[in-house]
Amino acid sequence: MLFRMATEKPLKILTLILILVAFLMSQSCATFKTGSSPIEEADIGFVSNDKPKDKAYYHFMLSRYHLQNRKFEQGLAELETAEAYDPDSPYLKYQLALLYISTGRVNDAISKLEQSLEIDPEYAPSMTLMGKVCAVSSVPVDKKKFAVKLWQAVEINPGDP
Repeated sequence: MLFRMATEKPLKILTLILILVAFLMSQSCATFKTGSSPIEEADIGFVSNDKPKDKAYYHFMLSRYHLQNRKFEQGLAELETAEAYDPDSPYLKYQLALLYISTGRVNDAISKLEQSLEIDPEYAPSMTLMGKVCAVSSVPVDKKKFAVKLWQAVEINPGDP
């Protein structure tokens, strides 16, 4: 009997708290119907209004996750999806080029590096990588053409090896 009396009071308090929380939630949910939610208002300034770039970042992070777990095909697919959402990102094109090189798709890598440099002609990582890739090329025209890019990259960022 003593146990029953000791547990009834906390049970009544817990029931009262749950009823109060349910009442407060029902009152606050009315604001969701008439305008933006408090969550959306809180996100103002923190989340970009540019939805494609948000999606690009999401897929980029998924690609990093897959690559970290050695799922290269899935990582590549997610990175290509990220690029589709943000086609003007020299960084994403550079990252794709790195993956293409690691899978032996050198021509695809050079194409992505060229696209990256069309978007940002002074993007040093793309210049450096292009210079390095083409320096080992067996085509003499490529060596000369991309030696210039490598030199430009060194001028832009002399500390980058």
